Amino acid sequence: MKYREHLKENISPEFGEAAYLAYGELDDVIRILSSKSTARNADTDRDKRTVSMSITRTLSGATSITDEAFFSKMDAELSKVEQFTLQQVNKLREEIDAIEKDMYDKATDLSDSGTHSKIQSKTDAVAAEFLHLEKYVNLNF
Repeated sequence: MKYREHLKENISPEFGEAAYLAYGELDDVIRILSSKSTARNADTDRDKRTVSMSITRTLSGATSITDEAFFSKMDAELSKVEQFTLQQVNKLREEIDAIEKDMYDKATDLSDSGTHSKIQSKTDAVAAEFLHLEKYVNLNF
């Protein structure tokens, strides 16, 4: 199975497709740059070849993509994933803080099975959310 398909199959509806790395776009850019590089190498003596991050390569349809544009896109995508991850981690921290506050506020009631059960449920929910986020991170990085 190709990674693009694997990613699409594992996108979490709760997070939405926009939160994930735009792998398809990045893959398309790599293919274009790779094919241009191969064509250029066939026409150029390898010993005289130089690499430039700033020379624009014109593509069909008057589109131009450079190596630098690819790296900028990759950096933007990784930053997007990082920001989303940090946002989710902060939400989890807030939930953990709320659970701890409940535990301290109800310290005398912890012997009550109902109170203990509610706190355990909340803790299990946070753990499940953390695992969900871990899967997201593993798919993107």
